[in-house]
Amino acid sequence: MAEEGENEGLKETEEEEELITLEIEDHEFSELTLPYSLIGLETDTPILKLGNKVYQGQYQYVVGTHLFFDQSQGPNGVSTSYAGKTQKKIVFKPIWLQPKEKE
Repeated sequence: MAEEGENEGLKETEEEEELITLEIEDHEFSELTLPYSLIGLETDTPILKLGNKVYQGQYQYVVGTHLFFDQSQGPNGVSTSYAGKTQKKIVFKPIWLQPKEKE
């Protein structure tokens, strides 16, 4: 049997889910299956790599509220259910990366 206070130093890790809208400037979505990488969401300027292009983001508040819905196919057709809301978005603008100069 564990002594009281034996597990005091252990911390439980809680994951927090937050929905957010991504707005990508100067991008045509002709191909919806592009590979992507999204890093630095906890920073003020997250980075998105979408295909061969790189974007830097900035958090902004939206006017009003953006709503999110889940869709699923059921026996009676498509079913839609409320998934969440947000008042934040990340606006991504294209950036061009240059190799670091060797010293």
